Amino acid sequence: MPDDNLHEAGKSTAARALEQILGLIAHGAPGPGKQLPTERELALQLGVSRGSVREATSALVSLGVLDARHGSGVYVTSLEPEHLTAGLRLVLPVAGEAAAAELMAVQAMLEGSAAGLAAARGDIQRLDELSVLADQVAAAAAPRAAAAADRALHRLIADLAGNSMLGALADALVRLDTHVAAWREALRDGGSAQGLHADHAAIIGALRARDPEAARARAAAHSATLAALSRKDAAVAPAALSRPRRQSRPPTEQAATGASREIAADTAARPAPDWYRDAKLGVLVHWGLYSIPGWAPLDETLVELLTDAESSPHDGDGEPDPFVNQPFAEWYQNSLAIEGSPVWHYHRATYGSRGYQSFRGPFASMLGDWDPAAWAELFGAAGARYAIQVAKHHDGFLLWPSRQPHPHLEGWAVQRDLIGDTAAAVRGAGLRYGIYYSSGVDWSFDNLPIRRLVDAHASCPPGAQYAGYVDAHWRELLDRYEPSVLWNDMGHPRHRDLPRLFRDYYRKVPDGIVNDRFMIGADPAGPAVATDVETPNFARRHALRAGAWEMVRPVGISFGWNRQESEEHTLSGGQLVRLLIDVISKDGNLLLGVSPDDRGQVPQLQQRSLRALGAWLERHGEAVYGTRPWTRAESTTVDGVPVRFTTKDGDLYVHLLGAAGRQVVVDGLYLQSRSRVHDLTAGRAVQHMPGRHGAVFEMPELLDPAPVRVLRIHPCPPPIDG
Repeated sequence: MPDDNLHEAGKSTAARALEQILGLIAHGAPGPGKQLPTERELALQLGVSRGSVREATSALVSLGVLDARHGSGVYVTSLEPEHLTAGLRLVLPVAGEAAAAELMAVQAMLEGSAAGLAAARGDIQRLDELSVLADQVAAAAAPRAAAAADRALHRLIADLAGNSMLGALADALVRLDTHVAAWREALRDGGSAQGLHADHAAIIGALRARDPEAARARAAAHSATLAALSRKDAAVAPAALSRPRRQSRPPTEQAATGASREIAADTAARPAPDWYRDAKLGVLVHWGLYSIPGWAPLDETLVELLTDAESSPHDGDGEPDPFVNQPFAEWYQNSLAIEGSPVWHYHRATYGSRGYQSFRGPFASMLGDWDPAAWAELFGAAGARYAIQVAKHHDGFLLWPSRQPHPHLEGWAVQRDLIGDTAAAVRGAGLRYGIYYSSGVDWSFDNLPIRRLVDAHASCPPGAQYAGYVDAHWRELLDRYEPSVLWNDMGHPRHRDLPRLFRDYYRKVPDGIVNDRFMIGADPAGPAVATDVETPNFARRHALRAGAWEMVRPVGISFGWNRQESEEHTLSGGQLVRLLIDVISKDGNLLLGVSPDDRGQVPQLQQRSLRALGAWLERHGEAVYGTRPWTRAESTTVDGVPVRFTTKDGDLYVHLLGAAGRQVVVDGLYLQSRSRVHDLTAGRAVQHMPGRHGAVFEMPELLDPAPVRVLRIHPCPPPIDG
């Protein structure tokens, strides 16, 4: 399986959003004068935060590509490309250096988008013209001649892409004097000129091979190199520009990869078991004392950071740390301990001087009416294949009657065995059962409150007593419940024998799963320890990469129940379907957080979304369960509908993540004449014929719309980029 390419890994999330929005416009979805999807829908579709979408659309509004109409949304400009070009050329001469640099970055994205489109839908017959222009660039001895031939080459690529706006924008953003300056510097250096000529050869080669990703990456890097050369004070060598830095990882991923290389090697040596890779969908249940107040501010700043896989705290910039207003209701005790926080004010107004421990009574009083069978029925109806339950969250309160009681707090555990009862119900419904346990944070021992995001993963209570307490609990949970998943959180006490714990676990549960969060904050000098799966919160992958992973996010905003959440804050059934398909196309699992309320019942809003997801899976499950990624994770139709791929038993499943017309063409997807196509959504065979840009599918009419429409193709066709 291919690794993430460096071009993708090096992008900021705002840059990725910008490029993908430009790609939608380039495909004509939406076209001129049409409204863009909402900020929330775009964020979910692109796998970035709303903040990144907002930043990208603002840049495009400032360029005139988009038109923000007060109170009615954002629209693609209805100006003709030449009018847009004329307007930009009036503005660009007065742009400052900072603005010019930003515009050059946008221009690089435009060049990349055009090359990618040209590779998927370009006219092979005209590639000889590109080769002639590339030869003219190579033969040019004067900067102005080289610049003119180079621009002609890239303008032809834009023409081959079939979108006049892309070419017009790229033309307008490249001022001839800066382009000449770039080639003057390149010809003076010699080696830089050779690199630019090599780029041209690579771009043309990618176009001939119909390899959109290679064409997009090389064209964008080529344009970025020219932009750097045009700056007299450029301090970065052109070769370095082709190797973008890797973006920061989220806290969980960053800490896990901070361990030794041996850990990664050991992890790769034990592939995730088939049951887990086949399952695709699980649920994570947060229910505890924090469910009694069930309140957190509806501030998504922290969610934005996690979605964009950023881990930098807001230190020294005058802004409050996101922990002060964080939206996770399961962190109620920590937020209550921060004087002046929204939770602190809410608690004083609602409960007065009562402390967090006072919630034990109301929680215990409703346990007699709680029915775990209702949970199990819902999880099965949602299509989940495994369920993970919180046994101990950061407040340290135990949801099973442990033989290892709390050394300082009497009765800091339930009397009814909630873990055992849920395990029996879930397994009785045919699902696997796993256990979540917070090893690295326990406020009943130490470090309450955690005031800053940067401190969250360094707050494990110190000392041998706590380390022994955690180890005893894990072993009790293994012996008593034999969970299929050990789902740890926030790290683990140092100097404990994790290799021994994992060895004993695998002996008891040979096909068990251990998540990566045991290794948060691990001692680099300690023993190498293998884990099975990466578990980022909210962050999605944007390309295929080796190694099992699981995207973790709640159906709402908070993992624990927040009584304030409404339909606006809850993913719909259709959004869950599209999210699941995106994740599994990149070889991941989706772990959805479910939030029972203060009566132990899953809120109706969440139930409605989960059951809608399950209803879709009931019809389309063969394209999800047991599948593996194809050689490519995604594409689009020629009219801009996002497409994802999965494969199983020699079949390719094509998932259309939007409304399909009567004819559908997936960019660059060519079928054999003997291929058979079946529409799983309509339940009918699909006729297909060869077309210029790919196979043309004649789609049956649907009686009921579906959030994702699925075609099954047999046999699996050749790779889209090969």
